Amino acid sequence: MTEYEIQQIHEAAKLLTRDLRATMTVSELAQKVRLPVRKLQEGFRKEFNKTVYNYLLEERMIKAKEMLLAHRPVKYVARKVGYVGANAETNFIKAFHKRFQVTPMQWTRQQKKVV
Repeated sequence: MTEYEIQQIHEAAKLLTRDLRATMTVSELAQKVRLPVRKLQEGFRKEFNKTVYNYLLEERMIKAKEMLLAHRPVKYVARKVGYVGANAETNFIKAFHKRFQVTPMQWTRQQKKVV
């Protein structure tokens, strides 16, 4: 990969994390950073060891943990990190559980015990 391509990969990562609620396809993201879709996908794997989707999901979960620690309600957190629609809260809880093997509420309770 060229230095320019690596810079564009990191720019794409910034775009994803700037607004976790944005619904952008990989193709749209590639257009924004002026890279072919394949280069973007390969670049994410090389630079972050993740797919574009998994990178976004991980960033959402990091932000979610921050907000949960700040005592934000689960429904609020779900919407702020990009889960929308009638099942937003349920889908967020499922994704959180899949990633951390506990629900957001269980995780929050565990953190209170640690402190």
